[in-house]
Order: sequence, then C-alpha cells, then structure tokens
Amino acid sequence: MNSIAALIDHTPVSEIVIDFVEKIALHQGANVKLLTIVDRKSAEEIDQYHKNLSTFKERLAGSGIEVDCLMEEGSFFDLVEGSVDKLHASLVVIGTHGKKGLKQAIFGSHILKLVQLLNVPSLVVQESSKWPSGGFDKVLFPLGSHSNFEMKIRQTSDLMNEKGHVDLYAVYKTATLDPETKKNIERCIEYFNDKDVNYTLVEEDAQFFSVGYARQTLAYAQSKPVSLISIMAQSGGDMKVFSNVDKENVILNEQAIPVLCCNA
Repeated sequence: MNSIAALIDHTPVSEIVIDFVEKIALHQGANVKLLTIVDRKSAEEIDQYHKNLSTFKERLAGSGIEVDCLMEEGSFFDLVEGSVDKLHASLVVIGTHGKKGLKQAIFGSHILKLVQLLNVPSLVVQESSKWPSGGFDKVLFPLGSHSNFEMKIRQTSDLMNEKGHVDLYAVYKTATLDPETKKNIERCIEYFNDKDVNYTLVEEDAQFFSVGYARQTLAYAQSKPVSLISIMAQSGGDMKVFSNVDKENVILNEQAIPVLCCNA
C-alpha cells in the first residue's frame, strides 16, 4: 500500500478519519493525501477548511508521514470519483455519521453510493469508531457468491496485521451453499494457506427470517471481538436491491466496527 487518501468533511468524524489514517500509514509505510470537496461555501468557510487541512497535515507530518492536501470546488458527487483517481491512492478512508442525521451529511445516507462510485477500496469509520489496540487483527469475512472474490481476499489481506486472524463466515439458508460460494471458500482457504494467514471457517444455519445476511452477520460480530468487517462494495445478481440494503446496514453498524468495502 503506497498511498492513502482521506476524505475530510470538516465535522467531528474527520478526527476519527485522521486517527485511522495515521495508524494505517505508519503500519504500511504509506503517504497520505487529504481531500476536501466544497460546494457553495463562503470565503470564511473556505479559509477555515484550509486551516483544518493544515492542522491535520502538521499532525501527520509530525509522525513522519508524507502528506499532501487537495481542495476541489464543485458538486461532491460530480467530482469525487475523478478527484480520488488523480490521487492514485491504494485505499480511501471515509467517515460516516452513522444512522443519525442521515439526510444532513454527504457521508450519511449516501455512503453506499460513495463507496460503490470509487475505483479503489474504502475503509468506512464512524464517529464512535476507535482504532483497535491490535490493529486489524480480528477480521470478519462474510462469504458469498460474488464474482471477482479474489479481489476481496487480496485487499483484506493487505490491510490486516501480519499475525491477524480471519473468520470466514458462511450462512446456510438452504441445506447446501450455492456452487459459487463453495468455490469462493476454496479460494479463501487456498490463498490464506499460501500466505500463512490464520483463519477459521465458521458455518452457521440461518437464524433470522430475512432476505439478506446483515442481521445475522452483525449478531455474530457482536458476539466476537471483531476489529474489521470486510465486504464487497458492489452488489450483483437478482437480489441487487436487497443486497444494497444489506451492505448499508453493515457499513452503518451500531457497534461502529470499521468496514472495508472492497472495490477496484
């Protein structure tokens, strides 16, 4: 991981974003790009945003991290994809305000739209998220039939600690798993064995009558010490609408567990 981008919206969650960015950059030896996109702001607000970015830059630079800042002016969703692309980042860290005030902030109800729009993996943190003392050493890795699953395996492995542990988590809604999910389990086992990553295959029967898997996945996360949940940013298949709802519920989980949204 060479470069990390941080989306800064100048609310209290930006402090959490900077905390995570600092820890990851130090662990990965990466540089950091701070990105702010502003629309119809007064000169005083623009000046304050520059000051905020300078403060964050000084903090990170004080830890020995190479930092650059970029401020763009215009419509957020018109600019964000291209702005992130020009930063050539390997990861984007985004703060969300959770389920409260969803209509009041860009990074609230539109968080799923945002992570699906970007062409790189996103790490989403919340206002009450805390950097885990052991880093990303306990990862919950839901299994599914999504194509391009190797991408999720690789991006998760890149972010977690070298001696971390992965729970490969599968939910049975029928007597057997579908063929593609079985193949993805095999891909995970082969990759983690090859990379000497500790893992446990956890298979459970469905415990909730729901279309998606978020409720049971989050119940499992609550019962275990989980420092990161890894999901695919994009949805696919015939259940795409329900899958999107599921993904948003995981991203906005009430435990404020950071969520890696894998994408390319």
